[in-house]
Amino acid sequence: PAPAPGHEQRQGGLDAEGSEFMMQVFVRELGKNGLRLVNRTGPIQVHLAADSQFELDMTARQGMSANSFGLPGERIQSTVAGQTLHGTRMRGTVGKGGPMIYIESRAMGNVSLKAEDFEKR
Repeated sequence: PAPAPGHEQRQGGLDAEGSEFMMQVFVRELGKNGLRLVNRTGPIQVHLAADSQFELDMTARQGMSANSFGLPGERIQSTVAGQTLHGTRMRGTVGKGGPMIYIESRAMGNVSLKAEDFEKR
């Protein structure tokens, strides 16, 4: 089916950077080049096929990180322009590993990676 107005449908890897808006991405099949999403300020939500296998490096420099693939998180602290930021980071392998998924909110914003069953949508 065609994507909804204002949305884009593509195959392969995705490398995107944004600033001051919400990023939301739906991935039915992860390409071999993986996924890289970086936002200066604002949340990032990724919906990924539940049977995906990948490597993850996901950071919210000032916010929370969440995933439904069972990877643990850790609290982090960094300093940007003299301001202390408190955030979270998740790294690890899902399944047998595979393409890299890199997600980062650099200033303020939560990040999430949700397992989806696209067949039921």
